[in-house]
Amino acid sequence: MVVSEDAPKALRDAIVQADAESRRLRHGYIGSEHLLLGLLRTTGTHAEARLAKAGIRHAEVASFVVRIVGVGEEVPGTKQLPITPHVAAVLRRVMGEGERDGPEAIGSEHVLRALLRIRESVAVRMLEDLGADPSAIADELRRPRPDD
Repeated sequence: MVVSEDAPKALRDAIVQADAESRRLRHGYIGSEHLLLGLLRTTGTHAEARLAKAGIRHAEVASFVVRIVGVGEEVPGTKQLPITPHVAAVLRRVMGEGERDGPEAIGSEHVLRALLRIRESVAVRMLEDLGADPSAIADELRRPRPDD
């Protein structure tokens, strides 16, 4: 796995789901688009709820990924998929927050917020093309959650 077992659970879950999305599309890497799909695939999380509030759904993003990236020709197999530099940046940021605040304090919203900070990523460009405002989503994620 790309992240260690001591990484925040929300980050591990997001990467596992991103890996599954990449493999489903027969892509040979984990990119920001797969991470976004992974966050959307994990229903009931703060990230998924905030994206849904912005009108972003898994099926819509998956169709968009197929349209712009396509579907690969070969199934990647069981080897660990490489991550793009944008996903590596998300991992570093979330791991840093986990070290500072403790891994149990990190939720899916931290992963999404880190992803949204990479303005030139495929995921952010897709959100914009789908009519969402990544900055507004990130701003709302900074607000305290109602259950805090």
